[in-house]
Amino acid sequence: MKNGNTTIPGIEQLLAAHTPAVQGLAEALREHILAAAPAAQERVHPGWHAIGYTDPNCGYFCAIFPREAGVRLGFEFGALLDDPDRLLSGSGKQVRYVELTPGTALPSAAIDRLIQAALDLP
Repeated sequence: MKNGNTTIPGIEQLLAAHTPAVQGLAEALREHILAAAPAAQERVHPGWHAIGYTDPNCGYFCAIFPREAGVRLGFEFGALLDDPDRLLSGSGKQVRYVELTPGTALPSAAIDRLIQAALDLP
């Protein structure tokens, strides 16, 4: 586990099962999350097939879930987040996620707002 542009054990193995397009999207999200939340720590969760992020102040706040056709960016307390851009999906009591597809533009500003809102939760 580490933050920054350091290789995290297990990330290459986690992403190896996916197409180059999904790998690229996951890597772009990794960079984006770490830029928006510089104190965040990355950790591979093989059982979840995910890359999770924790912050020293708020704990676990989001994760990248590579999938066959794209990537889900999950927010642990997404049900509590303001989502004026209507990116969040899901109907559970707690978790919400953003579905991202390779080849479409990353909604950077909207994702930044969601990350900041997740970090600001008590």
